[in-house]
Amino acid sequence: MKIGEHSPPILPALDAETPQTGAAPTPTDGAFAERLSRPEAPASGAVRPAEPTVSPTAVELGGRVERGELTPAQAIEALIERTLEAQLGKDAAPALKDQARALIAHALENDPVLSALVKQVGGRS
Repeated sequence: MKIGEHSPPILPALDAETPQTGAAPTPTDGAFAERLSRPEAPASGAVRPAEPTVSPTAVELGGRVERGELTPAQAIEALIERTLEAQLGKDAAPALKDQARALIAHALENDPVLSALVKQVGGRS
């Protein structure tokens, strides 16, 4: 192509279900409505998302708060300690636990979603 010449427009390919009238399907076009009403076939091997679950530890600690055995702040601290033990193990170095505890505390105080949840249950501010 030479400078100044215009290339021909590139037209989209039409599939068998698109009307061959030269116009795009419209919401009032029967083919358009029919295509929207067809259920989508699930992708092969599609996995359904898991249902949300509540930790038995959280349920137990929540029950202790409701019975007045713990304050919400104490329950949050106990949950943090149990999480550290479960994730790092009972024999983890104290320095590692302290570092992880500090990271969790920072997230609970600075993440807007987490800090709102902590305030909602009456824990730290």
